[in-house]
Amino acid sequence: MKVLFLLCALPLGMLARGYALMKLWLWFVVPFGCQEIGFWHSLGLSALISLLTYDSTNQKQDEAGLKPIINSIFLPLVSLLFGYVYYLFMN
Repeated sequence: MKVLFLLCALPLGMLARGYALMKLWLWFVVPFGCQEIGFWHSLGLSALISLLTYDSTNQKQDEAGLKPIINSIFLPLVSLLFGYVYYLFMN
């Protein structure tokens, strides 16, 4: 059951991170003159950022449960929510 949840949650987390990055890029980077990026570019950029900033020495052994998987889905959505609020204050 845990493996099935893992197989469903990891792609959802990746999709959430890609979508959040795409929208945040559109709201906060495009006004500076950069090009808009699509979903697939943001997904690749998110994977690259994760690869470059991953720190395996900072992982705790007691966090081997579902908490990191749930965080991978909800943290991008919370970032998107706060980004949207900031975006509303800019306009």
